[in-house]
Amino acid sequence: MATVTRSTIFRRTVALTFAGALVVACTGDDDAADSTTTTTTVLVPPTAASSVPSTVPPELGDEYAAALADPTIDATGLVVTGSDAARYLELRRTSSALLGIALTTSGDVFVAGGTVPTTIAGRGESTICDAGGCTVLGDFVTDAGGTLVDTLSIDGRPLAGRIAGAGTTADAEGIVMRVRVAYVTNADQIVVVLSTSNTSEYEVELFGFAAIYQPTAGGGGAEAAGAWGAGILPSGASGVTMLVFETTDLGGRIGIRGLRRDGLDVTLDIPVPSAQA
Repeated sequence: MATVTRSTIFRRTVALTFAGALVVACTGDDDAADSTTTTTTVLVPPTAASSVPSTVPPELGDEYAAALADPTIDATGLVVTGSDAARYLELRRTSSALLGIALTTSGDVFVAGGTVPTTIAGRGESTICDAGGCTVLGDFVTDAGGTLVDTLSIDGRPLAGRIAGAGTTADAEGIVMRVRVAYVTNADQIVVVLSTSNTSEYEVELFGFAAIYQPTAGGGGAEAAGAWGAGILPSGASGVTMLVFETTDLGGRIGIRGLRRDGLDVTLDIPVPSAQA
């Protein structure tokens, strides 16, 4: 099936923080037939990195950082399948593609590209950078064999307990959506990456900008603070959607509405898994 990368139109400016870099994305008018996303970056100093020694050989941390920066690197022999490290890798690669941000690797500062990954001596840490700043990857933990990355910390904050993998599929009127990864950022936002497929006979427009996240823990629902990715899907097409919510309660449901070309309203109720500790 074809893959569609047309951006969803949404209503507000949103700040999406991946550790050290604060990404501010603005969109055009809701009524426009097409939209483009302008992305700027503001440097936010990262939190202090952890001093806990890594249990991973330094070169493995560098290889993981390089895989984050270069989506063409095959990471199947680098991370434990279904692990925190694998989920974070998918999240960063997807967000970078949707936001149009190039990642590089460097010991301490952003450089334009083509750099060689480096490890901070004696700390077992590596650094991943974009135009807004750098993120320190540390406290690497491997599988029992010591060869695959299982989990790590982001700017000193462990991933464990705040990143979830694939959820259950939701299907309504031939529109199929499923959470691929959900993550509580260091800025206390939830970023959710979803796969979307249109198996109906009609084009559909999905209103990701109006998605509502309802945590299992209860309380009021949170409307999407930002939406990127597949907004309009022709029949037979598939794509990726990324949503951001200003909440930290991982685990719940996302409600998304849409409209098919034949005038049929579509309502999807998509489960969001809780993080595995």
